[in-house]
Amino acid sequence: MLLLAIAVVSINGTYAATEDGNLSHNESTNLTANNTTITDTSDTNTSNANNPDQSKLSNSPSNDNMAAGEPTTTFTIDQIKQAATTVRDYIETYDKLPDNVLIGTTTVTMPQFLELLATATIQINNGNNNPITLGTFTAPKDPLENIVAGNIYKTEYLKIANDIKNYMDNSGKTPDFAYKTSLGTYLRYENLVYMYSMILDYYNTSGNKAAFAAMKPWARPVYLTSDRISTTIEGDWARLASIASILQSWGISAVGWGVGPDTQNGVLRDTDVPQDALVVDIYGGACAGTIYAMAQSYYLGIKGTRKVFSIWTTEVGGWDIRNLPTKKLNGGVNFLPRAHDDNFSKSLPDHGYNSQGVYTDGLNNPDQFLINHGYNFLVTSGNILEMATAILNQART
Repeated sequence: MLLLAIAVVSINGTYAATEDGNLSHNESTNLTANNTTITDTSDTNTSNANNPDQSKLSNSPSNDNMAAGEPTTTFTIDQIKQAATTVRDYIETYDKLPDNVLIGTTTVTMPQFLELLATATIQINNGNNNPITLGTFTAPKDPLENIVAGNIYKTEYLKIANDIKNYMDNSGKTPDFAYKTSLGTYLRYENLVYMYSMILDYYNTSGNKAAFAAMKPWARPVYLTSDRISTTIEGDWARLASIASILQSWGISAVGWGVGPDTQNGVLRDTDVPQDALVVDIYGGACAGTIYAMAQSYYLGIKGTRKVFSIWTTEVGGWDIRNLPTKKLNGGVNFLPRAHDDNFSKSLPDHGYNSQGVYTDGLNNPDQFLINHGYNFLVTSGNILEMATAILNQART
């Protein structure tokens, strides 16, 4: 998962973010720390809309972002610092932003919280402990990111904080990204929330100002492929669209690349798929030849530095590669025989009996074969949210 760390020696030693990317996203989550609660009610039907009116960090005509006649809500620096600790913990546990953070009795959206974070960062640097007023801001429309891993030092993160505050206070909008940073052209909205949550969390726990924030891209872009699994090709495309929509709602760039035979290779031959991408291949059945090929020179050559994650769904009778039904015919060996339609594998390394009792070539322990060659995978009964959650974890790693 993404690790945004602020490492500075204090009386408690070196402080850094921790990694824990294996928890479930399947239900709403409430976490409480220091009288601060964050909530997530992920809407799996929400996706980021493409819109040419991107909210860059620049001055815009002033709009009133406080409703007339409404009472003013303010928070202390300490309250915002405590909330930052809670939000940071949530992001590092669930690999995404929460929908809200509850500060005292006030529910604060993430766009509102970003403005509070930026303002608090500025005020702490200036020795200003005045309460900070809660504003109202529209959500970002189309976050973008194009950065490399590296450090954003204090001078720059303070400049970005001022840009964020000026833009949001003047326009009532939330920026999609910080523009032209030292690490790249675009630093996306989610990473801005994470960066300032980390900066204020460090200040909250150590009492020291962070010298820099060590940044990485928020996530790999995701390209989805699928075997023919559903009764119609439209059903397979709909599955990819549903997964992509969920991932987009979590701040991940995701597209369906293709459906049909050999798409797991076609996507890797596509030079428009970047080398830092996560390629996700969804299968309705397990093929020993396909798995074995993933460790061979041709496949490794077209894969390059991309990351590949495989999903096997058992919803239409596919086998679980971790516990194959041929075990009982092969003395307990988890043997995956050559697929009936495999006319591309010259030979496979192992031999055993298939489900009809015919002796054939194949692959022993295909699950361990994948792990031993650096591939992660998921076996599922077809749960879309389970698939999206597993992909999220891989994209943030």
